[in-house]
Amino acid sequence: NTTEATTSLIEEIINLSETDKNPISLFRTLHHTRFHLQAIKVENGLTAEMGKKCVGFVACH
Repeated sequence: NTTEATTSLIEEIINLSETDKNPISLFRTLHHTRFHLQAIKVENGLTAEMGKKCVGFVACH
């Protein structure tokens, strides 16, 4: 299920940002993740509206 996978990914990112004490390592990991997510977005033709929903979901956590 895409919703469950998205929720799980967001939870892992939040957990990582709360536990990784090395800001340089955290930045690199998040940048790498963003790079791959953008590639997935382009490959699958995801729309900006879908991205807005994800941002709203993250903001609620």
